[in-house]
Amino acid sequence: MLLSSMLKRPLARLCRLSYRVSSTAPAGAVGCFSAVHVAQHNDMPSLLSRTTIHAGEMIFQFTGVLLDTNTGDRCLQVGHQHWLTPGAEEGEPPWVFLNHSFEPTVHLSHLPLDSSTAALKPPILTATANMTLTENAPLTIDYTLHEYKMFGDGFVCSETDRSVRGFHFLTDKEQEGILSKAAHHIQSLHDINMQ
Repeated sequence: MLLSSMLKRPLARLCRLSYRVSSTAPAGAVGCFSAVHVAQHNDMPSLLSRTTIHAGEMIFQFTGVLLDTNTGDRCLQVGHQHWLTPGAEEGEPPWVFLNHSFEPTVHLSHLPLDSSTAALKPPILTATANMTLTENAPLTIDYTLHEYKMFGDGFVCSETDRSVRGFHFLTDKEQEGILSKAAHHIQSLHDINMQ
């Protein structure tokens, strides 16, 4: 989905958070998490909607620091060999509490990294609702759409008890079923792997 179409129904609220964000930052600004909050859900810290969010609505945008090594927790793959993690001054921003689901309520998008430049800039990721979310609905992503090979042995999905180890470890049929929804770098790594 194009960024312009994701912005058609931006959240019309001001950002009022204690999480190191300007109290006057407009909703939709990078780092404004006014539409969400972190709370316990299914016995784990989770990112939940603060109010009703409509399908196709941009929820928040975020960025961080680029790493060329996956250090595990609090890292999200955003390129062939690049992972996004919070900056040291950020602590644990709300986006790190996007839990996994094979039926995600949210999708993340960003422009592909341009590795031809010497100094890569961290991408800005946009979280968009896959469906209408009611107040306190969990915001989840499918990690296999973003992670090619997860750090270590990955983890077990709390909803399905299936192993989550990254796109590479899905069956051919599973890969085929989600490839069109996968992040650009996952599609590219899949194409390279098929050669």
